[in-house]
Amino acid sequence: MLSLYLDHEQLEIDNNLVENAIRLTVIGKKNFLFFGSPESGQPGHLIETCRKLDINPADYLREGLEALPTMKQSEAASWTPVQWKSFRKTQNT
Repeated sequence: MLSLYLDHEQLEIDNNLVENAIRLTVIGKKNFLFFGSPESGQPGHLIETCRKLDINPADYLREGLEALPTMKQSEAASWTPVQWKSFRKTQNT
């Protein structure tokens, strides 16, 4: 592999440019795995948080994805599973 680099001087010897380009995606992917509150138990996937809170994940995701196109960035924080469940309880009473 090193000989390929030596034969073609336009090739970079490392992949730092690619790693820097995808860094935010990788960091975001890791951070977004843990979504919820202390009531959701151990940090886990969003679906697991829904299950621990006795929320149907399909309902939660469907409503969230339907609301997403018109949602303001400031409203996104209110879409945690705990807050969503609380909001649904107040609407059903």
